[in-house]
Amino acid sequence: MVLLCLIVVVIAVNRALPWFFSEKATDVSVYQEEIENFKASLELKNEPLTYPFVKVQRELFRFDPNKLDSAGFVRLGISPYLVTRILKYRSKGGVFRKKEDFSKIYGMEEALYRELSSYIFVEDDVKKASSEEKKSVSATEKKVEYIAQKIETIELNKSDTASLKTLKGIGAVYADRIVKYRDYLGGFYQVEQLTEVYGISEELFQSLKPYLTVDNSQIKKIRLNQSDLPRLRHPYLKKEQLSALVSFRQKNGVINSFEVLSELVEFSDSDWERLRPYLSLE
Repeated sequence: MVLLCLIVVVIAVNRALPWFFSEKATDVSVYQEEIENFKASLELKNEPLTYPFVKVQRELFRFDPNKLDSAGFVRLGISPYLVTRILKYRSKGGVFRKKEDFSKIYGMEEALYRELSSYIFVEDDVKKASSEEKKSVSATEKKVEYIAQKIETIELNKSDTASLKTLKGIGAVYADRIVKYRDYLGGFYQVEQLTEVYGISEELFQSLKPYLTVDNSQIKKIRLNQSDLPRLRHPYLKKEQLSALVSFRQKNGVINSFEVLSELVEFSDSDWERLRPYLSLE
């Protein structure tokens, strides 16, 4: 009961308070002077010949936009907010390499630029720096090219495990796997086949690729018309494909062209593309 009485009293007081206290309107007149000063500052931004509350007599003279100070830009008739952009551009490392670059400053009016263009000059230091920079880049490129020429490459079909281990990222295990897989294939016909070796990732292959070459003449080919096909083993040749080749030769005798083999349903175009370097009709 006491709690209910307290709740009723609180509600009654809350509703009665507005009768005893009235809201007073905020008097903004005391801020009027500040408002007028703020408006004046906004109008000032559109006055190109005015600099913080001071009227400046415009003067045209020869100037370097990479070195002129803020007062100098204002004397030229450039508005303060545009001067701020120019100085900010320079503070961030921006350089006017030719006078046309000055017109690209955001807010620069075309008429103003045309009027100032005959007075703009860019000191030769910028041009010299640019020329030296180009020479430096050219020298670096030549150096890189020279180093690239000196890099010794490894021919995958002739290399042994010792030479393979000179490659960064290839240890004894990888070198042994590469040699064994190469011998099983009969040789590599392209360096990309290295990714088929267990453990050779795409990332490792890409780091090795500039140092690798392949001599196709070293590939050991399968003579389809002379080999003992039933005993043939090759990583790219499936059991059913081998059976199809054996049956075809038994029925047709000598195989005269690869085109007739392309009719075998057991082989896809990609299968022939991989196998063709290892096949011979001799």
